[in-house]
Amino acid sequence: MGGIQNETTAVCNRPELWDAKQTAKALGLSERALWDLSFPRGKLPVCRLGRSVRYRPADVAAYVAANTTGVTV
Repeated sequence: MGGIQNETTAVCNRPELWDAKQTAKALGLSERALWDLSFPRGKLPVCRLGRSVRYRPADVAAYVAANTTGVTV
């Protein structure tokens, strides 16, 4: 029984990561434009998992907030 709980806990504690397609869609950009914004070219942090590049939604939100100027509703 303890093994199942440990596996479930491990799965639940994994951070959500977006791939380039998901991130570009969330930002309304092309994947090429996203690549230009991504570290090391730009300031948007990335998570490298081997050769894969992933983005944390919190990092994307922080990047948008830091680069938002003069917005009025």
